[in-house]
Amino acid sequence: MTPIVLATDGSEFSLKAARFLNENKVVPADGVVHVVHVAAQLTGRAAMYIDSEAVSQWQEAESNEAINPVLDLLQQMGIPAERKALTGNAANEIPRYAEEVGAHLIVLGAHGRGRLANALLGSVTNRVLQRAHCSVLVVK
Repeated sequence: MTPIVLATDGSEFSLKAARFLNENKVVPADGVVHVVHVAAQLTGRAAMYIDSEAVSQWQEAESNEAINPVLDLLQQMGIPAERKALTGNAANEIPRYAEEVGAHLIVLGAHGRGRLANALLGSVTNRVLQRAHCSVLVVK
């Protein structure tokens, strides 16, 4: 199978990226799309005061909320798909996971916040582009 990683943050932009895969025949006949969500990891003092089980449940719920609509859409379109919930920094975890599964493509939906917002907030997309071992498709 030829793996493709589609990273989702639960936004409409992720659904648009999934539709793009189908409309443009991006997934090869032997392809499988790994729908990935990266939940934030609590660090510092917050992690010390919050029950780890509660954090795990919150991360799982957040990932399910982000992954399920994309997974459902891909399955409706007849595209084989798998789910993967990760925790940590999305800009690090997405390319790491893509390399782990031997993906030949990472797909991201672009929010299009603009240059100023990206300069101030940083851009997961830009950092994934810098760190990825494979091609990255940004769907606008």
